[in-house]
Amino acid sequence: MCRFILYNGPPILLAKVVTEPEHGMLQQSIKAFCQHTPVNADGFGICWYANDLLIPGVFKDPSPAWNNPNLKQIVRAIQSRSFFAHVRAASAGGVNHPNCHPFTYKNLCFMHNGTVPYFKYIKRDMLSHVSDRAFQLIQGTTDSEIMFAMFVTNFEEIINVSSTEDTYHHKKGDGIDDAYEYARHGVDYTQHMASALRATLRQVHSLALEYEYKTAVQPRPSHHVLSASFGAVDGAAESQPLPETICIGRLNLAVTDGTSTCAARYVTSKPDTAHTLYYSTGTKLAEECKVLRSSRSHSLTQAGICTCQHTPDMKAKPFVAMQRNPSLGSLESLKEPLMVIVSSEPIAANFECDTVPVNHMVVSGPNNFFSIVTCHSEVLTKDSPIAKDSTAVDFVKDTPSVLAL
Repeated sequence: MCRFILYNGPPILLAKVVTEPEHGMLQQSIKAFCQHTPVNADGFGICWYANDLLIPGVFKDPSPAWNNPNLKQIVRAIQSRSFFAHVRAASAGGVNHPNCHPFTYKNLCFMHNGTVPYFKYIKRDMLSHVSDRAFQLIQGTTDSEIMFAMFVTNFEEIINVSSTEDTYHHKKGDGIDDAYEYARHGVDYTQHMASALRATLRQVHSLALEYEYKTAVQPRPSHHVLSASFGAVDGAAESQPLPETICIGRLNLAVTDGTSTCAARYVTSKPDTAHTLYYSTGTKLAEECKVLRSSRSHSLTQAGICTCQHTPDMKAKPFVAMQRNPSLGSLESLKEPLMVIVSSEPIAANFECDTVPVNHMVVSGPNNFFSIVTCHSEVLTKDSPIAKDSTAVDFVKDTPSVLAL
Protein backbone atom coordinates (compact mmCIF):
# COMPACT_ATOMS: atom_id res chain seq x y z
CA MET A 1 0.00 0.00 0.00
CA CYS A 2 3.09 2.27 -0.05
CA ARG A 3 4.52 4.75 2.43
CA PHE A 4 5.76 8.30 1.88
CA ILE A 5 7.48 11.24 3.54
CA LEU A 6 7.63 14.85 2.37
CA TYR A 7 9.54 17.89 3.57
CA ASN A 8 9.11 21.58 2.82
CA GLY A 9 11.18 24.37 4.38
CA PRO A 10 14.73 25.72 4.48
CA PRO A 11 17.30 23.45 2.77
CA ILE A 12 18.41 20.35 4.70
CA LEU A 13 20.09 17.09 3.78
CA LEU A 14 17.62 14.53 2.50
CA ALA A 15 19.18 11.98 4.85
CA LYS A 16 17.92 13.95 7.87
CA VAL A 17 14.40 12.80 7.10
CA VAL A 18 14.73 9.90 4.67
CA THR A 19 17.39 7.55 6.09
CA GLU A 20 18.69 8.76 9.46
CA PRO A 21 15.49 8.43 11.54
CA GLU A 22 15.05 5.12 13.32
CA HIS A 23 11.78 4.64 11.41
CA GLY A 24 12.54 6.63 8.29
CA MET A 25 11.82 5.67 4.72
CA LEU A 26 14.28 2.76 4.67
CA GLN A 27 12.80 1.20 7.79
CA GLN A 28 9.26 1.74 6.53
CA SER A 29 10.17 -0.16 3.38
CA ILE A 30 11.20 -3.18 5.47
CA LYS A 31 8.74 -3.02 8.36
CA ALA A 32 5.88 -0.56 8.21
CA PHE A 33 3.81 -0.42 11.38
CA CYS A 34 0.68 1.46 10.44
CA GLN A 35 -0.65 -0.74 7.64
CA HIS A 36 -1.50 -4.38 6.99
CA THR A 37 1.33 -4.75 4.46
CA PRO A 38 4.58 -4.35 6.44
CA VAL A 39 6.94 -4.73 3.47
CA ASN A 40 7.12 -2.12 0.71
CA ALA A 41 9.65 -3.70 -1.65
CA ASP A 42 8.24 -2.90 -5.11
CA GLY A 43 10.39 0.12 -5.79
CA PHE A 44 11.20 3.52 -4.34
CA GLY A 45 11.74 7.08 -5.43
CA ILE A 46 12.93 10.48 -4.27
CA CYS A 47 12.25 13.86 -5.84
CA TRP A 48 13.99 17.05 -4.74
CA TYR A 49 14.32 20.74 -5.56
CA ALA A 50 17.90 21.98 -5.18
CA ASN A 51 19.04 25.57 -4.60
CA ASP A 52 17.05 27.97 -6.80
CA LEU A 53 16.31 25.39 -9.50
CA LEU A 54 12.65 25.08 -10.34
CA ILE A 55 12.74 21.66 -11.99
CA PRO A 56 13.09 18.72 -9.57
CA GLY A 57 15.73 16.04 -9.66
CA VAL A 58 14.37 12.49 -9.57
CA PHE A 59 15.91 9.16 -8.62
CA LYS A 60 13.74 6.05 -8.57
CA ASP A 61 14.17 2.36 -9.10
CA PRO A 62 12.00 -0.77 -8.91
CA SER A 63 14.42 -2.45 -6.49
CA PRO A 64 13.78 -2.46 -2.72
CA ALA A 65 14.89 0.76 -1.08
CA TRP A 66 16.95 -1.03 1.57
CA ASN A 67 18.95 -2.86 -1.11
CA ASN A 68 20.01 0.16 -3.17
CA PRO A 69 23.42 1.56 -2.12
CA ASN A 70 23.06 4.58 -4.40
CA LEU A 71 20.05 5.82 -2.43
CA LYS A 72 22.03 6.05 0.82
CA GLN A 73 24.85 7.89 -0.93
CA ILE A 74 22.58 10.37 -2.70
CA VAL A 75 20.54 11.44 0.32
CA ARG A 76 23.75 12.13 2.27
CA ALA A 77 25.00 14.49 -0.44
CA ILE A 78 21.91 16.48 -1.47
CA GLN A 79 20.40 19.45 0.29
CA SER A 80 16.91 20.51 -0.69
CA ARG A 81 14.20 22.98 0.31
CA SER A 82 11.47 20.58 -0.76
CA PHE A 83 11.56 16.84 -1.36
CA PHE A 84 9.39 13.73 -1.58
CA ALA A 85 10.36 10.15 -0.68
CA HIS A 86 8.22 7.09 -1.48
CA VAL A 87 8.42 3.31 -1.09
CA ARG A 88 5.98 1.14 -3.01
CA ALA A 89 3.91 -1.96 -2.36
CA ALA A 90 2.33 -2.54 -5.77
CA SER A 91 -1.45 -2.77 -6.02
CA ALA A 92 -2.16 -1.60 -9.59
CA GLY A 93 0.51 -1.92 -12.26
CA GLY A 94 3.65 -4.03 -12.53
CA VAL A 95 6.94 -3.64 -10.69
CA ASN A 96 8.98 -1.51 -13.09
CA HIS A 97 10.62 1.89 -13.34
CA PRO A 98 7.71 3.84 -14.92
CA ASN A 99 5.40 2.73 -12.10
CA CYS A 100 7.66 3.99 -9.31
CA HIS A 101 6.68 7.15 -7.46
CA PRO A 102 7.08 10.11 -7.33
CA PHE A 103 5.80 11.15 -10.76
CA THR A 104 6.87 14.46 -12.26
CA TYR A 105 5.63 16.83 -14.96
CA LYS A 106 7.41 20.09 -15.64
CA ASN A 107 7.96 21.57 -12.17
CA LEU A 108 5.31 19.42 -10.43
CA CYS A 109 5.92 16.31 -8.31
CA PHE A 110 3.21 13.88 -7.17
CA MET A 111 2.92 10.68 -5.11
CA HIS A 112 0.16 8.45 -3.78
CA ASN A 113 -0.42 5.97 -0.96
CA GLY A 114 -3.45 3.72 -1.37
CA THR A 115 -5.66 2.36 -4.13
CA VAL A 116 -8.40 3.63 -6.41
CA PRO A 117 -11.54 1.52 -5.89
CA TYR A 118 -12.69 -0.45 -8.95
CA PHE A 119 -9.70 0.85 -10.88
CA LYS A 120 -9.88 -1.59 -13.79
CA TYR A 121 -13.58 -0.79 -14.22
CA ILE A 122 -13.38 3.00 -13.97
CA LYS A 123 -9.98 3.50 -15.60
CA ARG A 124 -11.53 4.58 -18.91
CA ASP A 125 -13.76 7.08 -17.12
CA MET A 126 -10.77 8.45 -15.22
CA LEU A 127 -8.94 9.01 -18.50
CA SER A 128 -11.93 10.94 -19.80
CA HIS A 129 -11.04 13.60 -17.23
CA VAL A 130 -7.49 13.90 -18.60
CA SER A 131 -6.57 16.57 -21.17
CA ASP A 132 -4.65 15.70 -24.33
CA ARG A 133 -1.45 17.22 -22.99
CA ALA A 134 -1.73 15.66 -19.53
CA PHE A 135 -2.37 12.31 -21.19
CA GLN A 136 1.13 12.48 -22.68
CA LEU A 137 2.76 12.39 -19.24
CA ILE A 138 1.41 8.89 -18.51
CA GLN A 139 4.20 6.34 -18.99
CA GLY A 140 3.19 3.55 -16.61
CA THR A 141 0.11 1.52 -15.74
CA THR A 142 -0.77 2.66 -12.22
CA ASP A 143 -3.92 4.27 -10.90
CA SER A 144 -1.64 6.82 -9.23
CA GLU A 145 -0.20 8.20 -12.46
CA ILE A 146 -3.64 8.60 -13.98
CA MET A 147 -4.69 10.58 -10.91
CA PHE A 148 -1.61 12.75 -11.44
CA ALA A 149 -2.73 13.39 -15.02
CA MET A 150 -6.18 14.27 -13.69
CA PHE A 151 -4.57 16.67 -11.22
CA VAL A 152 -2.51 18.34 -13.97
CA THR A 153 -5.67 18.74 -16.07
CA ASN A 154 -7.56 20.32 -13.17
CA PHE A 155 -4.61 22.51 -12.22
CA GLU A 156 -4.13 23.85 -15.73
CA GLU A 157 -7.83 24.55 -16.02
CA ILE A 158 -7.88 26.41 -12.71
CA ILE A 159 -4.89 28.62 -13.58
CA ASN A 160 -6.37 29.20 -17.04
CA VAL A 161 -3.74 27.46 -19.15
CA SER A 162 -4.15 26.20 -22.69
CA SER A 163 -4.67 22.44 -22.77
CA THR A 164 -2.95 21.96 -26.12
CA GLU A 165 0.28 23.99 -25.90
CA ASP A 166 3.52 22.18 -25.09
CA THR A 167 4.37 24.76 -22.43
CA TYR A 168 2.25 26.59 -19.89
CA HIS A 169 0.82 29.51 -21.86
CA HIS A 170 -1.80 31.54 -20.09
CA LYS A 171 -4.91 32.23 -22.14
CA LYS A 172 -5.25 35.58 -20.43
CA GLY A 173 -2.79 37.96 -18.80
CA ASP A 174 0.11 40.19 -19.64
CA GLY A 175 2.74 37.58 -20.45
CA ILE A 176 3.63 34.00 -21.14
CA ASP A 177 4.70 31.86 -18.20
CA ASP A 178 6.46 28.61 -18.91
CA ALA A 179 6.27 25.91 -16.26
CA TYR A 180 9.93 26.44 -15.50
CA GLU A 181 9.33 30.10 -14.74
CA TYR A 182 6.54 29.96 -12.16
CA ALA A 183 8.56 31.02 -9.13
CA ARG A 184 10.63 33.58 -11.02
CA HIS A 185 7.47 35.44 -11.90
CA GLY A 186 6.45 35.49 -8.24
CA VAL A 187 3.27 33.49 -8.80
CA ASP A 188 1.96 31.69 -5.72
CA TYR A 189 -0.09 28.65 -6.72
CA THR A 190 -0.81 27.33 -3.23
CA GLN A 191 -4.56 27.93 -3.46
CA HIS A 192 -4.75 26.65 -7.04
CA MET A 193 -2.88 23.42 -6.26
CA ALA A 194 -5.09 22.68 -3.27
CA SER A 195 -8.23 23.32 -5.30
CA ALA A 196 -6.98 21.05 -8.10
CA LEU A 197 -6.16 18.28 -5.63
CA ARG A 198 -9.61 18.59 -4.10
CA ALA A 199 -11.23 18.39 -7.53
CA THR A 200 -9.22 15.27 -8.37
CA LEU A 201 -10.25 13.51 -5.17
CA ARG A 202 -13.91 14.27 -5.77
CA GLN A 203 -13.72 13.09 -9.38
CA VAL A 204 -12.26 9.71 -8.40
CA HIS A 205 -14.71 9.34 -5.52
CA SER A 206 -17.63 10.20 -7.83
CA LEU A 207 -16.58 7.67 -10.47
CA ALA A 208 -16.31 4.89 -7.88
CA LEU A 209 -19.68 5.83 -6.44
CA GLU A 210 -21.29 5.89 -9.88
CA TYR A 211 -19.89 2.42 -10.59
CA GLU A 212 -21.49 1.08 -7.41
CA TYR A 213 -24.82 2.63 -8.38
CA LYS A 214 -24.69 1.16 -11.89
CA THR A 215 -23.74 -2.32 -10.68
CA ALA A 216 -26.20 -2.28 -7.77
CA VAL A 217 -23.46 -2.63 -5.18
CA GLN A 218 -25.46 -0.02 -3.34
CA PRO A 219 -28.79 1.60 -4.24
CA ARG A 220 -28.72 5.01 -5.85
CA PRO A 221 -30.46 7.60 -3.66
CA SER A 222 -33.27 9.17 -5.66
CA HIS A 223 -31.99 12.71 -5.03
CA HIS A 224 -28.31 11.99 -5.75
CA VAL A 225 -27.14 12.58 -9.30
CA LEU A 226 -23.38 12.85 -9.74
CA SER A 227 -21.93 15.67 -11.78
CA ALA A 228 -19.55 14.69 -14.57
CA SER A 229 -17.04 17.34 -13.60
CA PHE A 230 -16.16 17.88 -9.97
CA GLY A 231 -18.20 15.21 -8.24
CA ALA A 232 -20.95 17.51 -7.16
CA VAL A 233 -24.16 15.88 -6.04
CA ASP A 234 -27.51 17.23 -7.12
CA GLY A 235 -29.45 18.09 -4.02
CA ALA A 236 -26.33 18.68 -1.94
CA ALA A 237 -23.78 21.46 -2.09
CA GLU A 238 -20.45 20.61 -3.68
CA SER A 239 -18.80 21.56 -0.42
CA GLN A 240 -20.54 18.65 1.30
CA PRO A 241 -18.98 15.16 1.60
CA LEU A 242 -19.89 12.64 -1.07
CA PRO A 243 -21.73 9.45 -0.03
CA GLU A 244 -19.43 6.66 1.13
CA THR A 245 -18.51 3.82 -1.19
CA ILE A 246 -18.78 0.18 -0.14
CA CYS A 247 -15.38 -0.63 -1.62
CA ILE A 248 -12.60 1.15 0.24
CA GLY A 249 -10.65 3.70 -1.77
CA ARG A 250 -7.65 5.08 0.09
CA LEU A 251 -6.32 8.23 -1.55
CA ASN A 252 -3.46 9.78 0.38
CA LEU A 253 -2.08 12.16 -2.25
CA ALA A 254 0.78 14.67 -2.15
CA VAL A 255 1.83 17.27 -4.71
CA THR A 256 4.36 20.10 -4.80
CA ASP A 257 5.92 22.61 -7.16
CA GLY A 258 8.93 23.05 -4.91
CA THR A 259 7.40 26.06 -3.17
CA SER A 260 3.83 25.10 -2.30
CA THR A 261 2.89 21.65 -1.01
CA CYS A 262 -0.45 19.89 -0.50
CA ALA A 263 -0.91 16.48 1.13
CA ALA A 264 -4.35 14.91 1.52
CA ARG A 265 -5.56 12.09 3.72
CA TYR A 266 -8.70 10.84 2.02
CA VAL A 267 -10.87 7.75 1.95
CA THR A 268 -14.01 7.13 -0.11
CA SER A 269 -15.47 4.72 2.45
CA LYS A 270 -15.82 4.88 6.23
CA PRO A 271 -13.38 7.27 7.94
CA ASP A 272 -11.89 4.57 10.16
CA THR A 273 -10.60 2.73 7.06
CA ALA A 274 -8.30 5.58 5.98
CA HIS A 275 -4.54 5.15 5.78
CA THR A 276 -2.53 6.96 8.44
CA LEU A 277 -0.89 10.35 7.83
CA TYR A 278 0.96 12.63 10.25
CA TYR A 279 2.34 16.15 10.13
CA SER A 280 4.96 18.03 12.10
CA THR A 281 6.01 21.69 11.91
CA GLY A 282 8.83 23.77 13.37
CA THR A 283 11.47 26.38 12.61
CA LYS A 284 14.77 24.70 13.55
CA LEU A 285 16.59 21.40 13.45
CA ALA A 286 18.45 20.86 16.73
CA GLU A 287 20.62 18.04 18.02
CA GLU A 288 18.45 17.36 21.03
CA CYS A 289 15.31 18.58 22.65
CA LYS A 290 14.58 18.38 26.36
CA VAL A 291 10.88 19.08 26.03
CA LEU A 292 8.80 16.15 24.81
CA ARG A 293 5.06 16.23 24.38
CA SER A 294 4.69 12.60 25.40
CA SER A 295 0.92 12.87 25.68
CA ARG A 296 0.71 13.67 21.96
CA SER A 297 3.63 11.63 20.68
CA HIS A 298 2.76 8.76 18.40
CA SER A 299 4.91 5.77 19.24
CA LEU A 300 5.16 2.56 17.26
CA THR A 301 4.21 -0.88 18.50
CA GLN A 302 5.23 -4.36 17.46
CA ALA A 303 1.57 -5.11 16.96
CA GLY A 304 1.57 -2.79 13.99
CA ILE A 305 -0.62 -0.11 15.51
CA CYS A 306 0.18 3.55 16.19
CA THR A 307 -0.58 4.45 19.79
CA CYS A 308 0.30 7.25 22.17
CA GLN A 309 2.31 5.07 24.53
CA HIS A 310 6.07 4.69 24.59
CA THR A 311 7.45 1.46 23.17
CA PRO A 312 10.58 0.14 24.95
CA ASP A 313 12.10 -1.58 21.91
CA MET A 314 12.46 1.72 20.07
CA LYS A 315 15.45 3.99 20.72
CA ALA A 316 15.04 6.47 23.53
CA LYS A 317 16.60 9.37 21.63
CA PRO A 318 13.89 11.36 19.84
CA PHE A 319 14.41 12.09 16.18
CA VAL A 320 11.95 14.95 15.93
CA ALA A 321 10.51 16.53 19.03
CA MET A 322 8.74 19.84 19.13
CA GLN A 323 8.78 22.63 21.67
CA ARG A 324 5.53 24.51 21.40
CA ASN A 325 5.42 28.28 21.76
CA PRO A 326 1.88 29.30 22.78
CA SER A 327 2.68 33.02 22.57
CA LEU A 328 2.97 33.02 18.78
CA GLY A 329 0.14 34.96 17.21
CA SER A 330 0.54 33.81 13.63
CA LEU A 331 2.90 31.76 11.53
CA GLU A 332 3.63 34.65 9.20
CA SER A 333 5.11 36.53 12.16
CA LEU A 334 7.87 33.94 12.50
CA LYS A 335 11.27 35.36 11.68
CA GLU A 336 12.57 32.00 10.45
CA PRO A 337 11.22 29.82 7.65
CA LEU A 338 8.70 27.19 8.68
CA MET A 339 9.61 23.52 8.31
CA VAL A 340 6.86 21.05 7.45
CA ILE A 341 7.17 17.25 7.53
CA VAL A 342 4.31 14.99 6.48
CA SER A 343 4.74 11.23 6.80
CA SER A 344 2.68 8.08 6.47
CA GLU A 345 4.03 6.93 9.82
CA PRO A 346 5.84 8.54 12.76
CA ILE A 347 9.52 8.44 11.86
CA ALA A 348 10.74 7.74 15.41
CA ALA A 349 9.43 6.51 18.74
CA ASN A 350 9.17 10.06 20.06
CA PHE A 351 8.34 11.75 16.80
CA GLU A 352 6.28 14.70 17.96
CA CYS A 353 3.51 14.89 15.42
CA ASP A 354 -0.21 15.19 14.98
CA THR A 355 -2.63 13.15 12.94
CA VAL A 356 -3.96 14.69 9.75
CA PRO A 357 -7.76 14.45 10.14
CA VAL A 358 -9.48 12.10 7.71
CA ASN A 359 -10.60 13.80 4.49
CA HIS A 360 -8.44 16.83 5.19
CA MET A 361 -5.30 18.16 3.55
CA VAL A 362 -2.14 19.82 4.81
CA VAL A 363 -1.39 22.96 2.79
CA SER A 364 1.86 24.93 3.02
CA GLY A 365 3.29 27.71 0.91
CA PRO A 366 5.44 30.85 0.78
CA ASN A 367 5.65 33.31 3.69
CA ASN A 368 5.17 30.53 6.25
CA PHE A 369 1.64 29.84 5.07
CA PHE A 370 0.31 26.66 6.70
CA SER A 371 -3.20 25.33 7.11
CA ILE A 372 -5.18 22.12 7.42
CA VAL A 373 -8.48 22.23 5.57
CA THR A 374 -11.24 19.85 4.67
CA CYS A 375 -11.20 18.21 1.26
CA HIS A 376 -14.89 19.02 0.90
CA SER A 377 -14.64 22.79 0.50
CA GLU A 378 -12.43 25.44 -1.05
CA VAL A 379 -9.20 25.99 0.84
CA LEU A 380 -8.09 29.23 2.43
CA THR A 381 -6.42 32.03 0.55
CA LYS A 382 -3.42 33.94 1.80
CA ASP A 383 -5.66 36.80 2.91
CA SER A 384 -8.05 34.62 4.88
CA PRO A 385 -8.01 34.78 8.70
CA ILE A 386 -6.94 31.18 9.21
CA ALA A 387 -7.66 30.94 12.89
CA LYS A 388 -11.23 32.13 12.33
CA ASP A 389 -12.03 29.75 9.50
CA SER A 390 -14.35 26.98 10.61
CA THR A 391 -12.81 24.40 8.26
CA ALA A 392 -9.22 24.88 9.42
CA VAL A 393 -7.49 23.16 12.28
CA ASP A 394 -6.55 25.71 14.95
CA PHE A 395 -2.79 25.45 14.71
CA VAL A 396 -1.96 29.08 15.59
CA LYS A 397 -2.12 28.66 19.34
CA ASP A 398 -0.07 25.44 19.20
CA THR A 399 2.77 26.42 16.89
CA PRO A 400 6.08 24.52 17.15
CA SER A 401 9.31 26.46 17.41
CA VAL A 402 11.88 23.66 17.36
CA LEU A 403 12.25 20.41 15.47
CA ALA A 404 14.98 18.49 17.28
CA LEU A 405 17.16 15.66 16.04
